[in-house]
Amino acid sequence: MKIDTQLPYSQKDIEKYFNETPWWVWAGGILAFFIGASLNEWVGIIAGLGVTVGLYIHAAGPLKDRQIDEFWHTIAKSREDEAYRVANYDKEDVIRDATYFFGYAEQVAPGKTHRTKEGDDKRVRHNHQKLIYMIYGRDQLIVFDETICLENQWDGADRTEEFYWNDVSSVSFDEKWDALQITVGPRIVVYPLTGEGADSHSAYSAQAQEVANAVRLVLRERKAAR
Repeated sequence: MKIDTQLPYSQKDIEKYFNETPWWVWAGGILAFFIGASLNEWVGIIAGLGVTVGLYIHAAGPLKDRQIDEFWHTIAKSREDEAYRVANYDKEDVIRDATYFFGYAEQVAPGKTHRTKEGDDKRVRHNHQKLIYMIYGRDQLIVFDETICLENQWDGADRTEEFYWNDVSSVSFDEKWDALQITVGPRIVVYPLTGEGADSHSAYSAQAQEVANAVRLVLRERKAAR
């Protein structure tokens, strides 16, 4: 299925953001260097640098890290009603507003590949992410998730899980492994944010930590009310 959320840039611009620098950028720079060097050494250096920078800017496209972040949050907010619909839960019955974060996506849109890019902040951004909504019911925590491709706004299969508050003993965010964890009875449910290992951290780790804090606050309130 496809999400119909209007973004101010085209699919092609978003694809460019995640593209690695094409080989022809470096080839063009080298060619300009040798042509210029045949005339003058400094001309070759300046021409090579100028052509390489120009081609790189053209290949990279107009989008920056912050704009990709804005696009992801725009899509996530537009999916709140869908999360409630799939969970079959009324907004009027929640004990606090739903919150969301982005996890690592195992699914990939047809005809696409899972690509990542390290931004200027040294944080990883993905063209596919799992959108995870926490819905705070009176008796249970409902978790809705779906995989979304930012490039073409494809969304994968929906999934929901319900955890009764009485069974949830703790929630935590593991900064080393960049994962949100919920302890439910004897098992630990893990939502990794990246699939790159301990040295890779999502650009949206802070968002997941805020969600963990929101769940933790509900647990404390319920414990205090007993």
